[in-house]
Amino acid sequence: MGKEFEKILRLHEKEDEKYIFCEEDIIARMMNEFQNAQELLELLSSNSAHAVDFFTMSEFPSRWPVIPIRKSDKFYIKKHTSTQKPYFHSHNFYELIYVHRGKCIQHIDSQNAECVLKEKQACVVYPELVHSLMPSGKDDVILKIVIPGEIFESFSDIIPSQCSEKMRIFDSVTEQAEYFTAKIMEESLYKREFWYSACKSYLALLLTELCRTRETTDAETIELLHRYFSMNLKTASLSDFAESLGYSSGYAGRIIKEKTGNNFSELLSRYRIESAKKMLETTSLSVENISLEVGYLNPSGFYKQFCALYGMTPKEYRQMFR
Repeated sequence: MGKEFEKILRLHEKEDEKYIFCEEDIIARMMNEFQNAQELLELLSSNSAHAVDFFTMSEFPSRWPVIPIRKSDKFYIKKHTSTQKPYFHSHNFYELIYVHRGKCIQHIDSQNAECVLKEKQACVVYPELVHSLMPSGKDDVILKIVIPGEIFESFSDIIPSQCSEKMRIFDSVTEQAEYFTAKIMEESLYKREFWYSACKSYLALLLTELCRTRETTDAETIELLHRYFSMNLKTASLSDFAESLGYSSGYAGRIIKEKTGNNFSELLSRYRIESAKKMLETTSLSVENISLEVGYLNPSGFYKQFCALYGMTPKEYRQMFR
């Protein structure tokens, strides 16, 4: 992002700062931003609190009888600022959160869990998810794109408008996706002729790019590994697997560990032993040849791992099927 965008981000910070201590401005903002603003104001009044307390009090609103519901029928993009206080809320719209720099910490009320988005990660927050965003740090650049339901649902061929988990995380924001985000900011800032249509077009491209490179699920990761192992059993390596997906070895290793609980070498050894076990059951190949077929250059290493897993030698295991 260029100097012009850095200027926009600073303006966003200043805009939010002026609301923090002005009661009238906060009331106007609450009426404009919250679907249930009147309930919130009545609740504040019954607790002898003022509207300014809503954004400054340490007690999260999730502990109140009323959860704030943010509303919007307009599409816009805005920086998540350092002056915004954490409070649990839901939306009547979809929200795309993109971490350009630093990190974004969210608390998910229904799961009593913390979700941390790192640099170059993004997520779509679906309506009705109750969450709270911690203020951004000094060097964080977190962008929030508010997408009204009618617009988001028009992209249902790209990304489903319903999600049981109410959040979809994208693990790797590409340079292309970053470019589309910058174009949305530019169109939103200058509002040239047809800017709104341009924003929707760039949003469609952004969602397409994110979905093409989205984070794989646990099941998908396991399926990718099994497919790779079956085709490259003798020569399998983490670097080769990562290259086949266009990832670095470090990134691929981290994803495998996060999704499966095991590292690449552990999963490869397990797959090799499982393959050898089937060959012991169904073929007459020698144990030494089987160990070579599944990728062990040294048969003694195969013997050692097989015994550790099954408590018997490969030959003893084979005798069970004779």
